[in-house]
Amino acid sequence: MIFQAEQKLLSYLYDHKDKVAFVIALALLLVARIKLLPFQSGDYELFLGPWYNQINNERGG
Repeated sequence: MIFQAEQKLLSYLYDHKDKVAFVIALALLLVARIKLLPFQSGDYELFLGPWYNQINNERGG
């Protein structure tokens, strides 16, 4: 037996399934981005990181 509030919620979700799918996908991508944020590629460690540090040090940081 489904309560009336549950029926309204299910009806709303069914009527707006595109928006719900978008929000779920956006949330999953955001979680993935946060999990991968501390990752530094080899390119960054070998080239971009030292270059950025040099520029930052020359400006006085």
